[in-house]
Amino acid sequence: MDVIRFGEFDLIKNHLKNELERYIRNHNSKLGYLKGSKLTIKFPNRHEFNRKRWEDNIYYTGYYSIEKIITSFINQNKNINISYNPSTEVLTIERIKNGKFVLENVILHIEYIYDFHLEERKESCTPSWPDLPDAPDHCSYWWKDRGNESGYNKAASITLEFTQFEEIPKLQVKPKINCEINLDSEVNATDFFNVISSAGEVEAEFINKLYSNSYNPGKHTATIHAWDEYGEEDKNDKEHNLTFDVVVNAVDKSTWKDKNLRDWKFISANQWEIVRDPDNSLTDDHVIYSNDSIKAHKEYSLEKGATYKFTAFIKPDVLSTWDKMALSLIPGRSSSKKREIFSSNSYDLPSIDKGFKEVSKEFTVGDGEENLTFEFFANFYKKGGYIDSFKLERIK
Repeated sequence: MDVIRFGEFDLIKNHLKNELERYIRNHNSKLGYLKGSKLTIKFPNRHEFNRKRWEDNIYYTGYYSIEKIITSFINQNKNINISYNPSTEVLTIERIKNGKFVLENVILHIEYIYDFHLEERKESCTPSWPDLPDAPDHCSYWWKDRGNESGYNKAASITLEFTQFEEIPKLQVKPKINCEINLDSEVNATDFFNVISSAGEVEAEFINKLYSNSYNPGKHTATIHAWDEYGEEDKNDKEHNLTFDVVVNAVDKSTWKDKNLRDWKFISANQWEIVRDPDNSLTDDHVIYSNDSIKAHKEYSLEKGATYKFTAFIKPDVLSTWDKMALSLIPGRSSSKKREIFSSNSYDLPSIDKGFKEVSKEFTVGDGEENLTFEFFANFYKKGGYIDSFKLERIK
């Protein structure tokens, strides 16, 4: 019976291989391109034969039942894993490695129970008309019982051909335009482009440091390296690693968030404080409130001949034509060279949301004004007022 058992095992392996490939092919789904992607396919664990022919006219009637299917990683790449749960009859195909695979021949270790009744088809032929040599023979057929075979095979393996992989998208990005950054603040390189397509999550870094204390307000070029999950594993993969430039506009904006004054120094005729007051703020939940007139200073190193713009949003407790809002440049901390570039009362200032007024002025840095102290002054009438934010930007 050893020869018969050998044929029986080959019969089961061939049948199982064909059935697995047929079920996977008919599933009409592809395995995702990212590590961890899975396909789950319903696959019966019991398979029955009714006089299934094998070699030498041996026929099998009975069944085999799958107990285990697992991937054997001996002498093969660990790219995909195939497993089977006989209780739920679910076949799971999982990608365990990112890679540009087209075809995978996966060696599977299988275990199964089998129970077959074996029959041999016999044939006997005699001349039907001895006097007529061309007459067909008379043949008769019968089945010879070859007994039963059953057991548990733990040492079988098959090679499964798998080709159903999703196409891997290349990394494509679109750099943003008109990007604004705040001086001396941390930024994320991923904020400066939109992802069009990628193989998984995209990360990025600045190749050249975007800015530091030495940067002035104005436009700067930054070089970004972006990569997706395939690029993370292979830094030389040009389809999944990109390098490109973005132009950013660096500004100096202070909104008092986290009570950060960003080197502004305030002096009040009475009292001032940073308060959290969403109803009386525009750009953040925090504002500066002073119950009297207030002055603020900050030192800058600007470029001679360049044009800048300073903007502040204020909300006086009392709008008046008798108060004063002013902006001044003080070169080299020399009060005698102070140049007032803007002056107005609060009533005549442009109105913004929530009762705020805009204090805004463009100015060109003159000779000797490169290193200066910028001064903001608000002489509120009778009561005090709110200061929402300061912003200095380069225009040209």
